[in-house]
Amino acid sequence: MCLKMLYLKSKTFLHNLFPPKSYIPKDATQQSIFLSKYPEFDGRGIKIAIIDSGIDISLEELQKTSEGHPKIIDCFDFTGAGDVETSIIKELDSKNILIGLSGRKLKIPKEWKNPSGKWKLGLKKIFKPNIVKTSEKLPEIDCIVWFNGQKWCACIETYKKDLKKAKVLTNFRDDHEYGILTLKKQKMAYCITVKNDGNLLEIFTPYDHHGSCVAQIAAAYFVKNTEKNGLAPGAQIICMNVLDSTNRYFIDSKNMILKCIEMKVDIINYSVGAFSGDKETHSLIDKAINKYNILFFKSVGNDGPFFGSIPKYDSDIENLTFKIGALSTYEMKKRFLNIMIDDKNLASSPMVYSFSSRGPGAAGSRGLDFVAPGAAITKDPHFNSEMLNYFKGTSCSTPNAAGAIACLLSGLKANLIQYSPALIKFALFKTSFLPENGNIFEFGHGIIQINEAFDYLCKNMINFESVPTWMPKASGIYFFGDNQNFLKRDVNLSNFVNAQKEDTTKWELQILSNAKNFVKVSDIDENNLFTVKVDTNKFEAGTLNFAEIMIMDPIIGSVFNIPVTVVFPLKITENQNYNFQKEICLKYENPYHIIFDLVMNEKEERNITKE
Repeated sequence: MCLKMLYLKSKTFLHNLFPPKSYIPKDATQQSIFLSKYPEFDGRGIKIAIIDSGIDISLEELQKTSEGHPKIIDCFDFTGAGDVETSIIKELDSKNILIGLSGRKLKIPKEWKNPSGKWKLGLKKIFKPNIVKTSEKLPEIDCIVWFNGQKWCACIETYKKDLKKAKVLTNFRDDHEYGILTLKKQKMAYCITVKNDGNLLEIFTPYDHHGSCVAQIAAAYFVKNTEKNGLAPGAQIICMNVLDSTNRYFIDSKNMILKCIEMKVDIINYSVGAFSGDKETHSLIDKAINKYNILFFKSVGNDGPFFGSIPKYDSDIENLTFKIGALSTYEMKKRFLNIMIDDKNLASSPMVYSFSSRGPGAAGSRGLDFVAPGAAITKDPHFNSEMLNYFKGTSCSTPNAAGAIACLLSGLKANLIQYSPALIKFALFKTSFLPENGNIFEFGHGIIQINEAFDYLCKNMINFESVPTWMPKASGIYFFGDNQNFLKRDVNLSNFVNAQKEDTTKWELQILSNAKNFVKVSDIDENNLFTVKVDTNKFEAGTLNFAEIMIMDPIIGSVFNIPVTVVFPLKITENQNYNFQKEICLKYENPYHIIFDLVMNEKEERNITKE
């Protein structure tokens, strides 16, 4: 109780009493092993676009890459929250005074060179970050834009009495400089971009700490404390803000993807919820991935632990993207929560966080591809005192995976090994680690292993021309067991794999060992058809059962796993008074699922409807 009171009274006091240590997990994905063998493959030459809530560009660890290049290449705000119209032109009076649009008199320093004598003015209401708990409103500020003969310049720190002390900035992409707004004790890092021949000023500032955390996990670089680094300290970042000060997301999907193509990014990290779009948007994403080789990493969401909790909005492109769930390991529990586990089996067994959304996805698909560590301790932005904070969620696991793969791509580029997003996913599929009894709807293919994936790609490039491509739209084989002892379905292989140019008769279908006792599969015929049979007598009522059908190539082994879902519900009837009891043993962070089928007569159904 005392500790809670201390926390509620002063978070800063508690933070100083029990200071956390920066920690970004790297061992689970083999990043530590990989960089110990290849320290120069740390993400160098890789650009990561972070589509999120904006980034605090002033953070120490986001200034430079391991090679000394600017860490953040450019910042884009797709919300319009920072836009200021600066089309009104004024000139100085004889005393170098400029009357701002607020009516304030602004004495312009003689050092500010403006050959044309034309000053473009705007007025902007600055919004406080949405996580800052204060009702105090920030004032409007005058904005000044001018051309100094070489480049566009801007000053928004016009609240200062002496403008000689105000920061003058130019486009961030050119000089990579930023300023710190200090308004009513509120500090906010910002940068600017001048557009439309000086008639539009874009002020870029983060309104949430989410994007800063994501950026640090993916690619933070500390010059003196490299153990605090993110997954890809050598990679560069392009920041794309989609969250405004009211916590609303503005997902300008088409322009974001076009900007990623224009900036020649290698990886997109998307950790801000479900991605939805029309056919044109999905077609553009397909183009970005298959034509421009951009890897698209996306979080599966935090709606677990229920099965089927993964959003279905992007099922048309699910197999093109990398959908990442959140992993928890024993080392993470020790570092984050100081939990010591005596049971060696539990200590060594990785788990998926209970909040991480589960499959199956659309049309019985797996729903997610891989898992990566889903928590970190990183630094908060300026507006939150730059304190270290503990974050967890699939928003953490996605940049962890993206950063790890940035290291993998760095190694491939250095060795002049050509790759595609499909090939990277295939290599990860072949080398990922699925723990014993791991559920594919929780782990996907398993935990990313970049060291093994790199070795696999280096050794097997000669065989990759024969690897078939997966169909963009996600799907699987879904059965619902209902008073039938045996279930049967004819399946077309072309729904899963682009087999038009393949001799599919050479492929063999195999069942993973966990499901051989209840799933049988026939050979593939000349029309790419095969039959799946399920014996429901093997199931316990109330369970969701999974299997995988492996498509085996005689040269490269498994080329694709087709997920099979069998729902076998527990029927609760009037004869049981709609009552059910069962004694179960619950394990830490291991959800127990029971699926019910409530059987009612028509009268009871009508009564429920009326109520």
